[in-house]
Amino acid sequence: MTLELARLAGVTAETATLDIGGWLGGPAHTLASEFGCAVEVLDLAEEFCRTGTAHTTRTGLGDLVSFRHGDARAMPYPLPAASFDLVWTQHNSMKIADKERLYIEIHRVLHPGGRLALHEILASPVSSIRFPVPWAGDPELNHLRPPE
Repeated sequence: MTLELARLAGVTAETATLDIGGWLGGPAHTLASEFGCAVEVLDLAEEFCRTGTAHTTRTGLGDLVSFRHGDARAMPYPLPAASFDLVWTQHNSMKIADKERLYIEIHRVLHPGGRLALHEILASPVSSIRFPVPWAGDPELNHLRPPE
């Protein structure tokens, strides 16, 4: 799915990319190795950033993939940010309740004409979720929204 989403997003070697909630860097490593683009991973967990950095160094992708600790709802990029051609997020927004703030921040860090590539889980209008699920142990941690 990462490669398909990258193709749909038009990723090239020149695409400066921000991967929101990239954990240990799986999609970032794929984008860097397959397309040759620079990717910065922004993750809320400092431990993921440290471990992801170490793994990235071992894979030889340290010149293309970097990690930064921060909250996607208040990204650590100074105003005005407009630093990225592409913001990428894969299976992360279901953990963020304040989606309006998330998308305001995404817009702020994108260059004019920049793109958002996302692959997300949405709430189903016909069936309920049985907890626990991979992103939430109980309903209070679940922030899925319906497709509309």
